[in-house]
Amino acid sequence: KCIEINYDAAVVYRSLAQQQLKAGNEAGFQAALKQGRERYPEDQEMLTDEINYFLGNGQYDEAEASIKQAIGIAPSSILYSALGDIYDGRANPADEANTPSEEDFNKYSALAEEAYGKAIELDPESFNAYFNLGVTFYNRGAHKNELIKEIKDDKKYMAAKKDVDDTFAAAIPYFEKAHELDPEDQQTMAQLATLYARSGQNDKWEAMKAKMGQ
Repeated sequence: KCIEINYDAAVVYRSLAQQQLKAGNEAGFQAALKQGRERYPEDQEMLTDEINYFLGNGQYDEAEASIKQAIGIAPSSILYSALGDIYDGRANPADEANTPSEEDFNKYSALAEEAYGKAIELDPESFNAYFNLGVTFYNRGAHKNELIKEIKDDKKYMAAKKDVDDTFAAAIPYFEKAHELDPEDQQTMAQLATLYARSGQNDKWEAMKAKMGQ
């Protein structure tokens, strides 16, 4: 009725969309949100609803477009972190059938690094951004580590192995900052323990194991 009488409030469309979703009517949800977005294209709350819906349904292309639109209106650390998650998911998909080409892996890994870096610029205390940036470097190191197994020449192998070690080492400062922000997070401590052991930092490895109760 509010829409019929042209009541000027974005919340009307958002509320209608949410009611449709609660009733299990996804088509109705999308229709109400689309109508509302057309009338209020810069409404942040409706954009957020749209982004969460797309992410929840695995519609990452649509989510990326909505996130970029939201960033254009009001950049935030949360939005850039969400964008980084999409790029990281493309670089390191859970389903092996979607494994990207080497070119795409490098592209999306770099885009994830850039997005998480922007998130940190906007919120230097963002645990998720630091942790996920660490994961980005860790995944890049793991990817490179798989590639060097094919190298037969000793000299080329050692040069490539140094690049792998440097890439893993680049993850450490981000996990350390994440640990500083949340000293109780077990995943962060586990990542640090692995990286300390890998880089031969035995004192730090022992200290992190002790913190983990191992």
